[in-house]
Amino acid sequence: MIDRLQDFLRSALGKPAQEEESSDGHGARVAMAALLVEMARADFVEEEAERRALLCLLSDRFSLERREAEELLSTADRRADRAVSLQEFTAEIHAALTLPQKLKFMEMLLKVALADGRMDKHERHLLGKIADLIYIPHADYVGLRDKILSSDG
Repeated sequence: MIDRLQDFLRSALGKPAQEEESSDGHGARVAMAALLVEMARADFVEEEAERRALLCLLSDRFSLERREAEELLSTADRRADRAVSLQEFTAEIHAALTLPQKLKFMEMLLKVALADGRMDKHERHLLGKIADLIYIPHADYVGLRDKILSSDG
């Protein structure tokens, strides 16, 4: 009875039991993937190049087979669709990652933003907002962003 009540509350609060944090960091993976999805959507145009970049980045970062990366991306899409704010993802990422890992994650976000060949103002704004919410020092974020932008162009 208690388990069913807990499952009901989890689902009512937007965190189904199968998507909860597990010992392998699955919750942080879903949170990272959801923010990558949000980055792909930030310019209001979801392009196939961004979707391919997302799958590739998830596969590489988490050593996943294509099918596993697609399942993670599908879960992330659903979580992003239901999200009320970015903080439900950024809080989990901040708690789970070290600063060097956060910078690698920001690099992933930048690659998704640039996958279509340009970075628009909405993508730039979202990058800065996520960097702030996961407590990356501003100088580190700006340095990484400028390095990626200069190597891309």
